[in-house]
Amino acid sequence: MKKSGLYTWFGYILPIEEKLKMIKDVGFETICTWWGNDFDETDGDYRTHSELAQKHGLYLEHSHIPYYGCDNLWLDNLDGQEILKMHLEAVRAAGESCVPTLVMHPHDRVQVGGKRFELFSDRLYKIIDACDKYGVRLAVENLSDDEIIRRVQAMVYDIPFVGMCFDAGHNNVVKKGDMSLLDDYSGKLFALHIHDNDTAKDAHLIPYEGNINWKDFLEKVNKSPFEGSLMLECCYPFDFDKYEDDPDYIFEPSDMTALEYLLKAKESCDRIYSEI
Repeated sequence: MKKSGLYTWFGYILPIEEKLKMIKDVGFETICTWWGNDFDETDGDYRTHSELAQKHGLYLEHSHIPYYGCDNLWLDNLDGQEILKMHLEAVRAAGESCVPTLVMHPHDRVQVGGKRFELFSDRLYKIIDACDKYGVRLAVENLSDDEIIRRVQAMVYDIPFVGMCFDAGHNNVVKKGDMSLLDDYSGKLFALHIHDNDTAKDAHLIPYEGNINWKDFLEKVNKSPFEGSLMLECCYPFDFDKYEDDPDYIFEPSDMTALEYLLKAKESCDRIYSEI
């Protein structure tokens, strides 16, 4: 595994093709995108991003299903039914748009605990059936509750096209350096989300701006059969916590240009690989 990738939302508002050209020019090989219409003004139709990536010499490795309201997957209400429909439509569109892997959040930022797992698992199996039908792999991401991701992985362990997206930043906030998820589910590792923090806040910093032990991380990943990218999900100076509290939040522009930021981001991936 030597590839490096970048989430196309990295904190700078630019037209999608300008972003893709810059991402390619600084040396990234792959991208992750947002599988929804939240960024239509700059990114256009998200269903065209796989084709646009190829145009610019990049590969769309995976895309992220919108996670707003995902706690409703655990609730027997109309919102829960609508969230399920959104996931099923996302899978169908991904299959038709040649997106190989979708990442999903099993819940939102709120810790759900073990409650209502039967309802959630029933809905998850419906999403899995859609993945089977449309030829899409599903990577379930670790968030703020290790109990949930472990129960999900136990539930899907024998399904070859369902695995885990390991988010290093989330793991650092929750487990503070313990990367046992990578040991326990190495054979189910479908995607990586790479960003740093100081364990106090999910800050989505560039690696080495926080306190994650990247050598330990890489050693564990290298023991797995994973062949994908170090996919950076950093986005300075955007503050996710402020955005969650106020969707109209306007962030201050960075002192760095987008190109300077991307160069720094790519250098961080190279540094991780140089650890071993």
